[in-house]
Amino acid sequence: MKILKKVLIICIFVIAFSFSLNVSAKNLVLSDGTEVLYKGTTINVQIQDSYDQPETYWRAVWVTPIANCLPSCTNSNIQTYKNEIIEMYDVMEAYNLNVCIFHMRMYNDATYPSSLNPKSSFYTATTDLMPWIIEEAHKRGIEFHAWLNPYRVLTTSSTTRTCESVANGIKNKCSNNAGSNPDNLLVSNRNAVILNPGEPAVRNFIVETCMEIIRNYDVDAIHFDDYFYIDGVDDSLTKTKYDTENLSSADWRRKQVDLFIEQLSRTVREYNTRNNRYVQIGIAPTGIYKNGNGKVTYDSNNNAVTTGSNTGGQTHYSSYLFCDTVKWINNEWIDYICPQSYWAFTHKSAGFAEVMSWWDKVCKYKNVNLYSGMGVYMADETSNIYSWKVGDEEAMDQILYCYTLENVEGTSVYNYNSLEGEYKGRTTAAMNNMKKVRNNLFTKKSILPVVKSMKNNTINDCTLVSLTTSSTSNTLKFRKNNDAKFYIIYRSTSDVTFNQNEVIDIIGNESSDFITYTDKVSNGSNYKYGVKCQHYSNVLSNGVKATKDKFTVKFYNANNSVISTQQVSPFSDAIAPTNMNVPGKVFNGWDKEYTCVEANLDIYPLYTNLGCYTVNFYDIDNNILKTEEVYSGSNATPPNSSLLTSFGREFVRWDKSYNNVTSDLDIYPVYNLITYVYIFKDINGNELERKNGTIEDNITSNLLDNDIKNKKMFKEWSYNYSNTTCNVTCSYDYFNINVIYKIDDTTYKTTTLLSNSNLVLEQVPSGYPNARWDYSGDFGSSKDFIVELVYETIEPTIEYTITYVDENNIILGTETVKAGEDAKGLDNIPNKSGYKFIGYNDVLTNIQSDKTIKLIYEKNSSSGCSWFSFAYIFELVALFGLLKTFKKKF
Repeated sequence: MKILKKVLIICIFVIAFSFSLNVSAKNLVLSDGTEVLYKGTTINVQIQDSYDQPETYWRAVWVTPIANCLPSCTNSNIQTYKNEIIEMYDVMEAYNLNVCIFHMRMYNDATYPSSLNPKSSFYTATTDLMPWIIEEAHKRGIEFHAWLNPYRVLTTSSTTRTCESVANGIKNKCSNNAGSNPDNLLVSNRNAVILNPGEPAVRNFIVETCMEIIRNYDVDAIHFDDYFYIDGVDDSLTKTKYDTENLSSADWRRKQVDLFIEQLSRTVREYNTRNNRYVQIGIAPTGIYKNGNGKVTYDSNNNAVTTGSNTGGQTHYSSYLFCDTVKWINNEWIDYICPQSYWAFTHKSAGFAEVMSWWDKVCKYKNVNLYSGMGVYMADETSNIYSWKVGDEEAMDQILYCYTLENVEGTSVYNYNSLEGEYKGRTTAAMNNMKKVRNNLFTKKSILPVVKSMKNNTINDCTLVSLTTSSTSNTLKFRKNNDAKFYIIYRSTSDVTFNQNEVIDIIGNESSDFITYTDKVSNGSNYKYGVKCQHYSNVLSNGVKATKDKFTVKFYNANNSVISTQQVSPFSDAIAPTNMNVPGKVFNGWDKEYTCVEANLDIYPLYTNLGCYTVNFYDIDNNILKTEEVYSGSNATPPNSSLLTSFGREFVRWDKSYNNVTSDLDIYPVYNLITYVYIFKDINGNELERKNGTIEDNITSNLLDNDIKNKKMFKEWSYNYSNTTCNVTCSYDYFNINVIYKIDDTTYKTTTLLSNSNLVLEQVPSGYPNARWDYSGDFGSSKDFIVELVYETIEPTIEYTITYVDENNIILGTETVKAGEDAKGLDNIPNKSGYKFIGYNDVLTNIQSDKTIKLIYEKNSSSGCSWFSFAYIFELVALFGLLKTFKKKF
């Protein structure tokens, strides 16, 4: 018994150690004293022990008029709407957020001018405010992510809808919209409508809708949430039309969404490459991919292999969304994923820690950024939402938990209303949660994490950052970097080290050539500053420290003597000396710019001699051989004729006179072509033919050699130039022949022989009855020679094994089924006390592979303690009696 206890203690310690996240972590204990454990274990969930802001963190918020985050925009309230947008960005800045996920397409419509989508009912104004809305975000160092629902057209209604009636309504508004064709629509049994994901025309349309936004607006990302397939649609006709693989309905639907995501990824990335853009693709699916054991392993390509998270709930892999997001991550089709991990830590089926720790492992080796979607609104729900109702620290704890996970790099809050309400002093549970986040966590600006799919980009620093101080403010000025999306401003009372704690602001680019930033401080002379440039991929430059130093500018005269020395402030202008005339010369200015000085400068005058002309002599390839300055009426001296040799040509003269020069001249050589005798010989040295010509003539022989009939294939004539004749020798070569052995149109083996060799066939492989190699054609007459295996075929009988297991994966029975036939199921269904059997977790029809199928039971509705509880108590009593007996006996 003591040995058993020791083994149990060791096992618990090993499990606990494997769950440990961070040396600075602590056990998560709620304000009511509840210790939070991982589902099905005694392992404590841990969060960061003390708040230490990471160097980078993605802080986002979803903004949508559907949830009344913003009012509708009409022609009569444009200024009011703009005021709401400015207030929205003020709230985001108060929270130090850096990403705005803005709803631009909600119901197959557009909040922007579109040739593909009708106007949204939420935005009927004729003025396009989207460029301004995006610019306002970027000015504040905030990314703008365009949020689109790709398929959704109409939500559930009591009014009966048909594809034809909906299509006619869309056609009247925008005939270019894919929904104007009833074949491109699906209507659910609750009268909700989506674009049909199985139609290629729909995929093309949505991709083009995304590209219309990308081409017309400076968005940082295209963002989809969880609206893909919907419940209750019948797309069997579409499946019959396009399914050539005989897939199950679920697999077929997943493939349609896969095709769309892959096509969009390819299209956006090709556009980015061609246009120097860095638009991301982000997905915010529901939090549960599949319900499984929570384990994740990796194949040889570091792809995640998993049965799903340790959760219970609706999954987006299956009914009814049908999205294989793990496949999208493994293939790196998307740039980031932000699962809607809205549940509380203590949720019984899908605790926050179970959900996000699983996603953390899935993204471990992939160039896909992982963020958490936080459902802070749930704190205001009336239903049981667990620890969202315990104190006001759930939101803060979730962020602190994310800090402990290796691959989670940010959090997005749903939705903006909770932030705005708290900012304006309201006090719901959700708003109280966000207040603690604002006051305790998001207290400073945060730098956006590098987009992993774009991590190989680099960016140069600003060449110079100037600092001007006053009693009330300090002003930085630096030249605009066209490769920069944002600039990170650092401040320190000592020398700047570019530490995260020194970040005071993040600003965007401007249209002018220079960026000016003013820091309003009372003791300006006490601070030092630095600036880093942030690339559109969020890669940072090394950083430049601001300087108050002046630059020394020296002006020289024609004799290289200093005539003026000036101390010039950064980006200011020097003053050039006047009266730079020199006898016999014309002053043409200075050799360097002296305005907007950014470095120490030595500046020299430029002169042209009076009445002096430039004569350039060129060679046959238009390269300058000699440049000479010649006084008017004088003669130039040409370069040595030894520099003018050209094979096959004889130099004759220059194309212009270089005597009595009265203007600038470009002079080129003139040549005569030399005629040669071309002698064609065979491989044995026998002369075949003679022709006269120059090196510019296309001299060839039409003679064929008799050796070709011996399979010596003529390759080329080789030219060997001499003084007056050009001897040409016929060159031969034996070409290689590829002998390709094929079995059932598949290449079995390839060998290479010379074209003059004898063909010796390979041995016939075993396993093929009455087999022989068969070929036609003339070996040696082409470079590829095909040999095919002919044999008798015997159709095999393919059978698959169906294994039936209970919820603990204990095998209950097996069944052998021929390919394409249906399984019968277990003859005798085991009884489970307190539960009733309701079916299997997979279909038993059209079997095409080995399967493991689990029996599904549903708990009876009767009240009282469960059989499990009684059984558990009975086992404890029995164990206690056994121990007493054991003690008496020994």
